[in-house]
Amino acid sequence: MAGRLVSHGSARDVLAKLTRKGRDGLLLFTWLPDLPVCDPDLVRLAQTFELLLKQRDRADYDYLWPPSKKDTEDAINLAEEAIQQLERATANAPVQVRAGCLALIANSQNRGRMRFQPR
Repeated sequence: MAGRLVSHGSARDVLAKLTRKGRDGLLLFTWLPDLPVCDPDLVRLAQTFELLLKQRDRADYDYLWPPSKKDTEDAINLAEEAIQQLERATANAPVQVRAGCLALIANSQNRGRMRFQPR
């Protein structure tokens, strides 16, 4: 039986820690030492992913909530939006996307020590 490489919990943790606020209030990318501003599509992807996880949890565990056709269509549209956000972020900030992917597969202890030097 094959398992997932990345758990939803790890993805949620990485996306929640993707940015930190700089002194000027800008959202800075966590794992790059020269602190570039985090790509806006990555920020939106983190928010969209959290919404999708909440919907999935509700569908899986709220037995009193029967999802409607509209709920399903909304979730599909949100997932398509997340894919587009990831594609744009990959085109506009490939180093940030690669660093985020590496953070996803690192354990939480090593994730806190990660720093990348862009080429």
